[in-house]
Amino acid sequence: MKHDAKLRRPRFVRAGFTLIELLVVIAIIAILAGMLLPALGKAKLKATGVACISNQKQLVLAYLMYAGDSNDRLVNFLQQVNSAREIPWRYDPPPVMPTFPTGTSAEKKIQTVIEKGYEQGALYKYASSPGILHCPGDSRIRLRAGKGYTYVSVSGVGTLNGEAPELYKLTALTHPSDRFVWIEENDPRGENLGSWIMNQGKPETDFRGAQLIDSTAVFHGNASTFNFADGHAESHKWVDPAMIKYSASMDQNKFSAAPNDTKAPNDVKWLARRYPSKINP
Repeated sequence: MKHDAKLRRPRFVRAGFTLIELLVVIAIIAILAGMLLPALGKAKLKATGVACISNQKQLVLAYLMYAGDSNDRLVNFLQQVNSAREIPWRYDPPPVMPTFPTGTSAEKKIQTVIEKGYEQGALYKYASSPGILHCPGDSRIRLRAGKGYTYVSVSGVGTLNGEAPELYKLTALTHPSDRFVWIEENDPRGENLGSWIMNQGKPETDFRGAQLIDSTAVFHGNASTFNFADGHAESHKWVDPAMIKYSASMDQNKFSAAPNDTKAPNDVKWLARRYPSKINP
């Protein structure tokens, strides 16, 4: 028996997206991603900058507490005992070397040695987190050992009882709010050994002739973090193209062309004015 076609239940066919509709959706997603990714990148840089300022703050407060407990004496800024027989702020290598489980990577071994060196150094009891030595924006941690990998992102100023000692007492710094103590350093050879130094030039001629010797860094876009002898920490943005290029460079031969006050007048003089020394305490 045949049923009337009009009595049959209608069949509904679910239509899919057409190719044009799919392409429109993909285009919209691409546009949104293009708008959001730069904002996310800037947010990440800002977050790493905040983390680094916090680390720098902890370091300099430990520095001040050490001086307070040591008759105003500045901590040894080398990585080994100095001629005055003072324990360094961190050892490299530490007197007691760590043991490593089988299979530990070369990079993890470097990090562990650095952390144990800090724990055996003079500042550990005042700031007991070795992680404050590392900036989360320091991309060298993604490299391989021997190819630029390092864990330490900061270096102490060499004139402050360090590699080029000129000042030994905290009270010798007569402008503490304007003299930096630790600086972020991008050394492409690997570990930031020694301490950070520069040719300061002449203060009486607004530091004419100033030139970098060690490297600066750009771990936060075109900015770097510093801490100062009064206990505060801040970020500073580089403005001279020569300084930005040098700070970002991973060329191991870059030091022969370090920026001076002619190639990077704004940034080099900014550093020279805040670099602590006998002629600029």
